[in-house]
Amino acid sequence: MNLQLLEPAIASHISGTRQWCASRSVRLVISLFAVWLFVTAAFALNPQTSITQFAHTVWTEKDGAPADIVAITQTSDGYLWLGTWTGLFSFDGVRFTRFEPQAGEHLPAQSIRRLLAARDGSLWIVFLSGTVSRLLHGHLTSYSEREGLPATFALAEGKDGSLIAGTAKGLEGFKNGAWTDVTKVLNFPGKQARLVYFDRENTLWVVTEDRIVYLPSEQKQFVDPADLVDPVDGTGQSGNFAEAPDGEIWISEFGRSADTVRSFRVRGRVTEVRVDASWVLFDRDGSLWVGSGINGLRRIASPGRIRGPRIANFSPEAEQFTAKEGLSGDAVYVLFEDREGNIWSASTHGLDRFRESTFMPVSIPHADTAMGIMGTSEGSFWTFGNNGIFRLSPRGDHEVVTRRPVNSMSKDEGGALWIVSDLTNVYRFQQGRLVDVISSKHPLPGSVVLKNIRSIARDREGAIWLFDADQGLFRMSGGALTRIANQSETVYPWGVLYTDRNNRIWVGQYSRVALYDHGKSQVFGKSDGVPPGMVCTIYHDRAGNVWAAGRGGLSKFENGRFRPLSKSNGLPAQSVFGMVEDDEGYWWLATEVGVLRISADELDRAVANPAYRIRYESFNTLDGLPGSPQNTFPGPLAARTRDGRIWFATKGGTAYVDPRHIPKKNDLPPPVHVETIKVDDKVVAQTGGIVLNHDVKNVEIDYTAFSLSIPERVFFRYKLEGYDTEW
Repeated sequence: MNLQLLEPAIASHISGTRQWCASRSVRLVISLFAVWLFVTAAFALNPQTSITQFAHTVWTEKDGAPADIVAITQTSDGYLWLGTWTGLFSFDGVRFTRFEPQAGEHLPAQSIRRLLAARDGSLWIVFLSGTVSRLLHGHLTSYSEREGLPATFALAEGKDGSLIAGTAKGLEGFKNGAWTDVTKVLNFPGKQARLVYFDRENTLWVVTEDRIVYLPSEQKQFVDPADLVDPVDGTGQSGNFAEAPDGEIWISEFGRSADTVRSFRVRGRVTEVRVDASWVLFDRDGSLWVGSGINGLRRIASPGRIRGPRIANFSPEAEQFTAKEGLSGDAVYVLFEDREGNIWSASTHGLDRFRESTFMPVSIPHADTAMGIMGTSEGSFWTFGNNGIFRLSPRGDHEVVTRRPVNSMSKDEGGALWIVSDLTNVYRFQQGRLVDVISSKHPLPGSVVLKNIRSIARDREGAIWLFDADQGLFRMSGGALTRIANQSETVYPWGVLYTDRNNRIWVGQYSRVALYDHGKSQVFGKSDGVPPGMVCTIYHDRAGNVWAAGRGGLSKFENGRFRPLSKSNGLPAQSVFGMVEDDEGYWWLATEVGVLRISADELDRAVANPAYRIRYESFNTLDGLPGSPQNTFPGPLAARTRDGRIWFATKGGTAYVDPRHIPKKNDLPPPVHVETIKVDDKVVAQTGGIVLNHDVKNVEIDYTAFSLSIPERVFFRYKLEGYDTEW
């Protein structure tokens, strides 16, 4: 049989869910494969997002990451390459692999200084010893003094693919497989070239033994702007160059700072960030990242605003991210942005990745134990629970409203909050004052004593509704308390009150929903379509429909009964604990598997056709949620604030999503790489076609695919063309 390995087919997963598995090795009996990718990832990091709100992942030695990473780059095949003091490693998003040369080849040294990924797919390695190696198509070629290349500090590639080496004797150019001295050809004014860099205009920038010079494209004479640099040690570690969106050139200097370099483009004062800079990087959105040798990371979202002044180490103009915030280490060696827009930082102890996430966690005291959340008309956001009530203002600061334990909370049209505390007391909070409504100081009239108040609501006539799990439903108006129904919960002490826009009162209990409509009452059970189990929330949507959700799923009230939606409609979750609509025509559901985003049209189709499979998007901790949605308490877990943000209470804290600024889907197809092919346990060369004899028993193909943003969501399928009809 003749088995020809073809380029793998790439497709997009069009269903709403997003899933994948990590890169893997499999044993196949003659197989070809395809890779599917459907993943949310940013192609730029939003400058409006705080560095602490980016999705941050750390790999240390316990995760297989090498220590002391001093160089990072990405080759065209998708591999992330890591240069360390102890060798060269590759990373595919899941596995760290030490590079081992082919038989007969060897690395000339272990300690690596710099890496360069060239346009032709080759990887150039500069060793601390000054020797340079080129890795291309798996083969290693090395250059040193014996091959005519002086001890090298750094490499740079121009727009035309030309390579320049900065060496201890000047500049070298690479052509036709050999290095040639171009110091005199380029009229280089220095004795040494410790750092070389091509900007977007193909200007060549060089750090000499004592200054910075540059050679404009198509010119024959270097320009000396009289920018001096401190003499560096014998290792030649002189930081790096980076170009700002406006064309300004920055340089990092170990032990000093990151600052702009004078040139014909820069006429004003030099801008300096004094952070003991080890590396500078401008991401594709224009934010400035600075690695410090002793104080972690700094980020300036809008560097154009700091033009001219000197920024101190801990200046408020620069955001900080250190080991205290979770960085792998405070000594940062190098920064890198990959083709998907992820920012990589390497420290003495590991590797860090920063990427845009859909959800933004917000630091609020005790948010992980919140029983409920609520947005208000003036734009504030509230959390409540056993630790009290906390208010988050539209500006982002928070305040303590009360330390009293809160079981339930409701708001009215006037902005007042109505609060149940300790299951027995009712308070009103308005204009900064907490007023007793029912307490030991203000007991209820008559002989009724409520000791198990589980929920509170206020109708549009100003009356207060209370659900007591032991005694049922009550309405308080004009100082009088009236029992409406003896609907105490005998199965489970649970009751959720909700007032809709038509001033109807709904009560959700265990497998039961009661409706009180201007003096008329009706109770709906399982036979009426109410989801089985606890009803956690009731919601009146913009179209005028009422929905009930809980442990048994989601149901729409229509024509006098509830019409359920659940796993039979393709939803990945059985339970729905909270729901809210955004301004873009989508619903957001809090479920046991995360948060679901579904268009209103999809829900309508599913209600009309029980066989319809709902399309949706699913979000979890990989998308920035601090944890799975909170489901322990009978409180509202989803809320919308006036600015359009959607908030969720989770077991790990509180987070919001801005539906207008969801990171775009990653449409970059993941490069697929066949690492090894074994025929009956023997590795065979991958060049050309592979001819298999009839007595071959097993073919093993080890392969991977490269998407470094969220590799957990890549999955693989395979088939043998001409034999298999399906993947």
